[in-house]
Amino acid sequence: MQPDPAVVQRLERLQRYLSADPQNTNLRVDIFDAALETGELDLAEQQVTAVRQAGNGELAWTNRLALLRLARKDYAGAEVLLEDIAAQGVDEPGVQFNIAYALFGQHKLEAAREMLLLLLDTPPETGQPALTLWLRCQHHLAQFDDGLREFAQRLAARPVSAEALGVASLMALDGGRLEEARVWSERALEANPDQIEALVSRGSLALGDRQTHIAQASFDRAVTVNALDGRSWSGLAFANMLEQRLDLALEAFQRAVTDMTGHIGTWIGLGWCQFLRRDVSAARDAFERALHLDRNFAESHGALAVALAAQGLRAEAEIEIDIALRLDRSSLSARYAQGILSGEVDDPQAFLRLAQRVLSQHRGPRGGGEGASLADLVLGPRQ
Repeated sequence: MQPDPAVVQRLERLQRYLSADPQNTNLRVDIFDAALETGELDLAEQQVTAVRQAGNGELAWTNRLALLRLARKDYAGAEVLLEDIAAQGVDEPGVQFNIAYALFGQHKLEAAREMLLLLLDTPPETGQPALTLWLRCQHHLAQFDDGLREFAQRLAARPVSAEALGVASLMALDGGRLEEARVWSERALEANPDQIEALVSRGSLALGDRQTHIAQASFDRAVTVNALDGRSWSGLAFANMLEQRLDLALEAFQRAVTDMTGHIGTWIGLGWCQFLRRDVSAARDAFERALHLDRNFAESHGALAVALAAQGLRAEAEIEIDIALRLDRSSLSARYAQGILSGEVDDPQAFLRLAQRVLSQHRGPRGGGEGASLADLVLGPRQ
């Protein structure tokens, strides 16, 4: 997102003031804060360097350096600085939260979760961000029931932030608790229309309901908020594919797999998009990538069978059909491949029409494994 123009203008004024008074540490504090907010990280670093070179080694500037490391995603470097601050007797909740955030950034989820649990009952300025990050830890660890139970108790006792509501909505979606996901995502978006997890929840639920226009609007906004969120790009791709905007879908799928290289459903979606664009070779490549990730997922075998059948490789296609149907007797892709081999189906648009019908038949939340439908590919969490 673009920085606040008012903050940008203020930062420019502060820099002019500093040029006239370069020894003014208070000005450097204000410049650091504004530069961090606007993403001018090099400028923020210049303030830390100037003050520390002048011999000011107070902990406040060590903390600012730690914040800068967090902003640069140098989570290990930030952790070292923050642990040093804590070792010097600064035991404030904000420092503890930032240590937990640094741990989360290093995927040390259990350690981060344990620290955050101790912060949940601190004042709201720390307690609310701690609840949100604790929920994200629980989400990444697939601890849906425990996380949602704690969240529901806190929601019943006091107001919670839009961020916490949004994360909880996505956890509920991925845990198969779709009505809670729907209610919490709408509540989050009423408070903050740019809350990204809530946008993903709303968009995914809309896909499951075949409300592709709502889905597209939700995912469009989500990728505007965070252009690096692969799950949002994947949802946008599925929405475009179901509306037969295949070039837009292809672009979105390619953005999605860059971030989510291990998400089976997105690779399968990319393959179907390529297949509908009549690029069967590229479709086969994508289906093989999906199969490489999990050889026990029926839709991967079935989708590969479709590509093989379209290439005239009957024997290879029949092997994949057999495996797919042994894993899931209702595999849509395997049945479609059989139709190609028998000559009953020769129009790839027939698959799209079938896909639009089965998207509403959500049978599980995980996006893979036995009994998963195409709805699972869309609604399922990243793997």
